[in-house]
Amino acid sequence: MFTQVIIHPYFEFFEHLETVLANVSKTHPRIWLSHNSNYSTISRVPESQRLITTSPIAEMKAVKHPSELEGIRQAHLVDSLVLCDYLAWLDEIADRNRASHVNNGPMRGDLCDAAGLPSLPAPEHLTEASAASYLDALRLQSTNCISQSFATISGADRNSSVIHYHPTIEKCAPLTASSLYLVDSGGQYQTGTTDVTRTVHLHQPTLEQKACYTLVLKAHIAVSSQVSFHN
Repeated sequence: MFTQVIIHPYFEFFEHLETVLANVSKTHPRIWLSHNSNYSTISRVPESQRLITTSPIAEMKAVKHPSELEGIRQAHLVDSLVLCDYLAWLDEIADRNRASHVNNGPMRGDLCDAAGLPSLPAPEHLTEASAASYLDALRLQSTNCISQSFATISGADRNSSVIHYHPTIEKCAPLTASSLYLVDSGGQYQTGTTDVTRTVHLHQPTLEQKACYTLVLKAHIAVSSQVSFHN
C-alpha cells in the first residue's frame, strides 16, 4: 500500500499538492484528506476531488509497538516521582503555614525549605503562577526530561474549574493553606510524553466539594471501564 511513498520537504507541501491535483488520473480522481486537515489544505482541493475520511497514518500511530509502550511507562514512572515530590511539598507547606497561622494570604514557601529539593529554592510566596513555575523546574531536573509537554495549568479554588486556565505572574490567585487546587501538567521525555491532572485540597474539603469530586471520579472510572469492539 505504501511502497511508492516519496518524502518531500515540508515547505514544498502546497507546491507538490498543486502538482498532484494537476496530474490526478481518471482511475484515481480523488485526494485522500483527513477529518483534521486544515482549511488551507482542503480549500485547495476541488470538492469533487475530495475523499475525507480517517487517515491510515493516524490509525497506525494509535497502535503502539512494545518498545514504545515501555518508553511511555518509563516516562510516567519518572514523571510520577516529580508529582509525588511536588504534592508532598505542597501538603507540608500547608501544614506549616497553618501551624504558623498563615491561613488567608498566599502561603510562605520559606517555611518549608527542607521539603523542597536543596538545589531548588522554594518561592517566597505561593501563588498559582509561582507554584506552577516550581513544578516546571522540578520536572526539568528529572531524568531525561527535555521540556514541558504544554504550559502547566495551575488553578486554585474557583479558578480550578476554568478549562485550560493559565495563570500569569501579573494575574493569578494565591495558594492558601485551605485551597482546593488543580494542577494539570506534563513533560516531554526522551522515551515518551506525559499529561497528568490531579486535584487536591490543602486542608478540609466541604461536603459539596467531596460530592463533586466523587461524581467526577465515578465518571472517569465508568469511562475507563468501557469495552470497545472493533467496527
